[in-house]
Amino acid sequence: MRPELLDPIFYAGKTYYLTPDGQPGQKPYASLHQALAEENLCGLAPVVISNREQLVALRPMEKVLAISVLHYAEELNKPAAYEDELAPTEVSEQELKLAKTLIDATTSDELNLDQYRDLYNERLTKLIETKVAGQEIVQAPAEEGPTVINLMDALKASVEQAKQ
Repeated sequence: MRPELLDPIFYAGKTYYLTPDGQPGQKPYASLHQALAEENLCGLAPVVISNREQLVALRPMEKVLAISVLHYAEELNKPAAYEDELAPTEVSEQELKLAKTLIDATTSDELNLDQYRDLYNERLTKLIETKVAGQEIVQAPAEEGPTVINLMDALKASVEQAKQ
């Protein structure tokens, strides 16, 4: 199947890299990797991981084959289950234009997830190191953020911030 047909909601967040088992497996491994990559395909299969059957997607990733564990469809909530929480809402042309301007100003043609860091773990590590060093831990006062009253004002402020 084509990888773009697999909605990201199905990915369970665990990926395993596969390698051939010794020299006899090198040629079939390379053949499968190259065929999947050239045809832009991935495979679906049930496999046993840690004594439990899992559904996985087999796909080429750079020079290796990887399997990514998938959720079964019945494990996922359907979006329709939440539609009753949405009120019918009209969006003005100006609001829509501002939202699109904000999206355009913050959209990049390149994806670099290396620019994102796990700030929670970094701060927790620093906190632990401070505590181990015997230093006193002082909690900073909570900052009060601006209250957003008008969506248009908030969108305009976001667009201005994105332009900077």
